[in-house]
Amino acid sequence: MGSVLHHPARKSAATPLVDHPRRVGGAVCLRPSQHEDRRRLLHRLSDVLERDRAVFVLAAPCGVGRGAVHRRACGAVVCAHPLPLPEQGGGALAHVVDAGGAVAGAGAVSAQPTRAATGTHPHQRAFPAVVYGRQLHHRLARSHGEDEMTAPTAHPRFKPFSIDGILIDPPLTLAPMAGHTHYAFRSLVREQGGCGLVCTELISSEAFQNRGRYKQAVQRFDFYPHEFPVAVQLFGSDPYVMAEAAKIVVDHGAAIVDINMGCWVPKVAKKGAGAALLRDVCTATAVVEAVVKAVDVPVTVKVRSGFEDGVVTAIPFAKAAEQCGVKAIAVHARFAGQGHSGSADWEVIRRVKETVTSMPVIGNGDVLTPQDAARMLDETGCDGVMIGRGALGRPWIFQQVAHYLTTGEHLPEPTRPERAALALEHARRLVRTSIFREEACVLELRGQLSKYRLDEDGSVTLRNQIVRATTLAELEAILLPLIELAHAQG
Repeated sequence: MGSVLHHPARKSAATPLVDHPRRVGGAVCLRPSQHEDRRRLLHRLSDVLERDRAVFVLAAPCGVGRGAVHRRACGAVVCAHPLPLPEQGGGALAHVVDAGGAVAGAGAVSAQPTRAATGTHPHQRAFPAVVYGRQLHHRLARSHGEDEMTAPTAHPRFKPFSIDGILIDPPLTLAPMAGHTHYAFRSLVREQGGCGLVCTELISSEAFQNRGRYKQAVQRFDFYPHEFPVAVQLFGSDPYVMAEAAKIVVDHGAAIVDINMGCWVPKVAKKGAGAALLRDVCTATAVVEAVVKAVDVPVTVKVRSGFEDGVVTAIPFAKAAEQCGVKAIAVHARFAGQGHSGSADWEVIRRVKETVTSMPVIGNGDVLTPQDAARMLDETGCDGVMIGRGALGRPWIFQQVAHYLTTGEHLPEPTRPERAALALEHARRLVRTSIFREEACVLELRGQLSKYRLDEDGSVTLRNQIVRATTLAELEAILLPLIELAHAQG
């Protein structure tokens, strides 16, 4: 495994990322948050360093408060996975980035800064894309010539899209889900590959106005550099409060601000927030307009078909949002009253796509398999596919979807020991990074880990053991034997 280098940056010409693309499995762009010192950043990277076939690069922000310390880190080789290249005879392969976020390389990431990379906001000095596995292979194939490597034919609608200069590649996104899309799960999704954009859990805009809740609200979107691009989702019904909250999350490094207009749960809807905003397009538009004017990063919206059953407001709202400057819209094709019951009506997604002309439309609802994703692209014409419940206990689904839409081939499901290993890593990361105590984390993990389907024989013995666990040590005692048994047999 490559080592972390602690020396300060030296401004020197960067060498190409790779001369032999077949040797590279993926690349991740790293960027520290505003108040993150170098020691903490390196500590946070420890999880990622364990991943095979990954090259990590750092693009640091430039000078807001304590964030100025990162100017000394710009250009440094932060970490690298050792890849044996013929010219080197082995050793570590890495990439160097200058303070402006520019890249000298073979095309694994955009060599030209995008609008987001060159904007006035310091935290937008970062790369526009995260590229994994086969997608990196295809990009390098284009940059090195098709005679060197042949890319299989992809689904005709499976292609990257841009959110105001931020490239989403692959065009698959993780839906924001309360209690689920914390860092522990988002990082697993990222590392499995195939996901072009992740989003935080929804955060109340009102929490930033409350001194007692402010610190907890900030901690809830304590995202990590290698997650770029990451969207922070806010909910609320007051335009001023939403605008002020958006400024705060952008100051902490959010690449995209997403407005929640899809949450249907009573504690959100009764305040006029979430999907309840769709009852009145004028009010919803006022919230969107205030947020767009308040920040200099892309603003996106996630909506339902409508609030009241049978009354489709997503279509007129999408047009109004586009005129206000929203840069992308995700449509969950169910009404608020349906919750997650019934079937998603993808016809609403298709009509929204036909209505807007200047922003991407991301489809959401009932995508549980790679074939579902292909069918959604075909039937709706949407630009991207968002997966929510289909990813719970299956952080590898994005890789499966991307592979299927790129090659037409199905990747095998992970084995039971592999699923157990992912479930255990999920638990460890949540306990290590959560703002809550271990007991609370384990209580939350009970339901989440059961979705990894560890009882292959149809029994519920293992699930019963998991739901009775109260500490991380107990979860480890349950899951480690599954993993160790596979190692012993292998």
